[in-house]
Amino acid sequence: MNLDHLPLISIDQVWTRYKSAGPWVLQNCSLQLFPGERILIQGPNGSGKSTLLKVISGLISPQRGECQHCGHRSCSCAYLAQEHQIDWSLPVTVEEFVWCGRHSRLRWGLPARRADRQAVAQALREVELYDLRRQPMRALSGGQRQRLLIARTLAQGARILLLDEPLSGLDSSTRSQLAHILERICTEHQLTLVMSTHEREGFDLRFDRQVFMQDGQVCRSDGAALVGAAE
Repeated sequence: MNLDHLPLISIDQVWTRYKSAGPWVLQNCSLQLFPGERILIQGPNGSGKSTLLKVISGLISPQRGECQHCGHRSCSCAYLAQEHQIDWSLPVTVEEFVWCGRHSRLRWGLPARRADRQAVAQALREVELYDLRRQPMRALSGGQRQRLLIARTLAQGARILLLDEPLSGLDSSTRSQLAHILERICTEHQLTLVMSTHEREGFDLRFDRQVFMQDGQVCRSDGAALVGAAE
């Protein structure tokens, strides 16, 4: 059965807060993700973008409303946290960090399978970090760190990539390189991409929809646009 006309994930009237008596971070949010779609979530800091991504990924559950997978067998999500949330001082190599994304597929007490080793190596090649695989991850630049986070999500084999503010702190040249890598990865692997940002300059990537958030609400959703292009 062809399920491409059905959403991968449907969020319906979701309300979320982090403390039982705290303010609502998401208020009556609704959104659908379709196979192969690219969605850009925009809004100022504190508008609820990161929380919405965490609801989509299943990291947090809404207090009201529903977040449902809609009949697709392969709609696993890989959530890429903001770069500042990672402890880059850990004594871990680039390759070892990507192996962390493969952890759920490994067999307890048994050596890694050939497929696992190939998945890690391919993820590093996809983001052009294979030659740096033996380097400590703390030695990477800001742009390389974002590419490393993407490699870890690719190693998971997920079909939905959720990128939380991946452009923060990157110069225009690095943003352009990141856009090129994401364009190739999403096209070749037919991935669904959801990315949040409050910055747009220097990042030329085609999105199918732009979702605008304000005060925890989805206030507008527009059609296709080339993000970073002159307006």
